[in-house]
Order: sequence, then structure tokens, then C-alpha cells
Amino acid sequence: MGRKIVGRGLFKARQALAQKLGILLPPTRGQQLREKIASMLDAGIKKAQIARDLKMSFSGICWHVQQMNRRKEESDHLDCVSLPMDKK
Repeated sequence: MGRKIVGRGLFKARQALAQKLGILLPPTRGQQLREKIASMLDAGIKKAQIARDLKMSFSGICWHVQQMNRRKEESDHLDCVSLPMDKK
């Protein structure tokens, strides 16, 4: 019997396959929402006001901000890992 793929693993697999095939996937609703939240934060709008404007809970906005920070940290880490080492 096969194993059921659930959660974030399926999204990562779909993303990896699309990258291998050279296909650009459209952004998900979550990605679009995080882009909107990021632009509002960059404009100096407070999280509480963003929650009211987007008709979301404050904790929901905080969760998306945490996701953005986590992904930024992952990409920063990958940038450091992929840098070539100087051999002397």
C-alpha cells in the first residue's frame, strides 16, 4: 500500500518538479497574501492595522510574518552554503 503525501511535503515536491521541468508556477494564495503583508509592513503599517484591513486575525498576520522570516532565514542560509570556498 502506498503512503499518502500530506501537508507541506506535497507543495515542496510540486515546486521541485516544476523547477526541474523549467515551469514557472503561479503564486499560491498564501504567497500572494504574504507579499501583500510584506508591502504593507514596508509602508510602515502596523500589524494590527493590517489585520483590520485584510479582515484577518492579528495572530494570523503574525503567523504569516513568521513564515516570511523563516523563509528569509532559510534562503540566507542557502546563500551562505552555496558560496564557493577559496582554496589556498
